[in-house]
Formats: sequence, structure tokens, C-alpha cells
Amino acid sequence: MPHYRTWLRLGRLYPFVVLSVLSLAGCVLAIFSPWFLLFLVPLAVFGYITVILLGSAYRLGPGGAQWRIHETIARRAGSGRVLDVGCGSGSLSIKIAKAWADATVTGVDSWGPSWQYSRQLCEDNARAEGVKVTFVKQDGAALDFPDHSFDVVVSCMTLHEISGGALGEALRVLRPGGRFVFVDPFADRSYYPSFAPPPGTEEFTPLAEQVTLPFPLRHPRVLGRTMLLSGTKPA
Repeated sequence: MPHYRTWLRLGRLYPFVVLSVLSLAGCVLAIFSPWFLLFLVPLAVFGYITVILLGSAYRLGPGGAQWRIHETIARRAGSGRVLDVGCGSGSLSIKIAKAWADATVTGVDSWGPSWQYSRQLCEDNARAEGVKVTFVKQDGAALDFPDHSFDVVVSCMTLHEISGGALGEALRVLRPGGRFVFVDPFADRSYYPSFAPPPGTEEFTPLAEQVTLPFPLRHPRVLGRTMLLSGTKPA
């Protein structure tokens, strides 16, 4: 059985859970003094964040919205030499390999220590799904491929995690006339202060218009500012 992971860093959830529990404990002390009711303020804040993160982790599980988003990207990708930048646990790469039997798919990732991903996990998942995908450890900001190496380049919720230049690198290794399909929070000013779609863009729409996003994924801090960007690189 394949074992895919959610995009969320679950380690970020634990501090909010602890703070919520401590705030709740503070509220209980109100039986001794009403001043302890002031803990209701941090309880409301940290509790709200905890609910959003827990709900997002559940909704983005292997059988949830994450899989449907990957299907949306795979349909637009096409065949040929395909590169998946930031392949994580291999879900999108494998989805493309299954959707396009004659595609040659390569997934790259740095598999940093703060993620529950690894190259071995990707290879095990591909084997379990019965497809052949090549997984390589690389930095998405400095891909070790010549210009115009691929017919298709895709990426899902990764480019904003990579230091500057990741989008340019992804397009550099794409041949003229090749397809690109990216899902990322391009509408989030904290990640992209002045984003402009690259030349050849044919589709630049909110992800929620393409995939039904249940609560809490529509929240601005989850996928509410995420866009689907696709097109053809100019010759």
C-alpha cells in the first residue's frame, strides 16, 4: 500500500495544541478568581488556529482534496518528459505516470528534515502503484538539468517554499512549446508581493474554481489564495 503525506508540516500544529490546552486550563482556574477568565482570549485565538490546522490536515489527507488537486494537474500536464518540482511523497508524479502511460516522469525534491517525506518513500509508493518514476534529490532553486530538458513541468504547493527563482528555474528547463502547470499561493502577497503570470500563460484562476475546496481549505491561510497557473512556453 502506498503511504502519501499531507502538505502541512504537522510539527507546526503542536505548539498551538499546547497553547490551547494551557489556555483552557487557565480558564478552569476561574473557579478561584474571575481574572482567570482572561484566558478566554488566548483560548479563542489558539483554539481557532488549531481547528483550522487540524481540519486542513484531515481534508488534505491522501483520499481528500490533495488527490483531487493532483488529478486536476495531471489532466493538464500531458505526456512526454515530465518534471515534478517538489514531489514530496511522490503523489503527483505517480498520478501523472498513471494518467499518461507513455510519459517519462522525474520527481525532484530536497526532502528536508522538517518534512515527513523521503526519496525512499517516493520509490516505495511508485512501486506499490505499479509505475516507474525517477526520483532525484535536488534543490528546486538550482535544478541540475540543462535548458529545455523537459516537455512538461509541474509543481504543486512547492514553489513558495523554495528560495527565490524557483519559478524561473522550472521554466528554464522546459522546452519552448512545452506545457507548464503550477498550483501555488500566487495571490498571497506574503509569498509573491508583485506576481505576474509568465509569458505563455493560458489559465490563471483561483484553485477553488477548479476544485471544490471544503472548509477549512477555503481559508486565506490555507488554500484560499492558491491559484492554478498553466500554459505553453513561447517558442
